[in-house]
Amino acid sequence: MPNPENSRQVRRQKERSGEEATGSMRDLLRNDRPLEKVIIYNGNKYVFTYKNVPWGSYLKFIESAWREINGVSSFDIGQYYEDMLLDSLISFPGDGNPTRSILRQLHPEVFFQLQTIIPKPSFGGEVDESKKELTQQLEEEELQETEE
Repeated sequence: MPNPENSRQVRRQKERSGEEATGSMRDLLRNDRPLEKVIIYNGNKYVFTYKNVPWGSYLKFIESAWREINGVSSFDIGQYYEDMLLDSLISFPGDGNPTRSILRQLHPEVFFQLQTIIPKPSFGGEVDESKKELTQQLEEEELQETEE
């Protein structure tokens, strides 16, 4: 079996960069092995089992969290984290199955610790621009109501 470290492409990369490549393609692939997130709450330790979310799901959940309100786009960060956690979590402590209902009932302190297993949404200044547009529109509507 050919050694991937000696492939023509790797050799070319080394030649172009002038340095030795330190990783292999296998290192770049997502690993599906279960991971654990330990959460301390009220002095007790809880273990949540999860998997890394593939980039395709990440992009899908970003897209599905966008809403249009009165013609202005906004991003529902709560829906994003909820959807990502449900896709990522394999089990709750005690082998409980993750559900939207249980996730919504978690204490905020637990939720904020769990949130760290999920990549933050990244799309430049679009969210800030969206918030600014929504705020501006709401202010204009409020001004119109007071003038009437």
